[in-house]
Amino acid sequence: MILTAENYHSPEANREYLSVSQYKDFVGTLGQLGCEEYALAKIDGAWEDETTTALLVGSYVDAHFEGTLDIFKAKHPEIFTKTGELKSDYKRANDIINRIERDEYL
Repeated sequence: MILTAENYHSPEANREYLSVSQYKDFVGTLGQLGCEEYALAKIDGAWEDETTTALLVGSYVDAHFEGTLDIFKAKHPEIFTKTGELKSDYKRANDIINRIERDEYL
């Protein structure tokens, strides 16, 4: 399998490649133990972690730098208010993006 932007987060890619996140699920991180059953359940699609605002904000920033922000916005209408404005967490994410783009080391 060749990884592309379209299949990068797919269950097939998760089964074929071991990501850092998957590795951490298996072996744990500082102060946390890994759990093989949990890791395999995620890979098999039997378990899906709750999508938190913090996760979505991070994904929003990632999508901007990947050039897929419009797709991300279309897939996540929950980031908008009823009037169609970005919620405050995502307006703050735009501030983060602007700050990163000002970094001369980028």
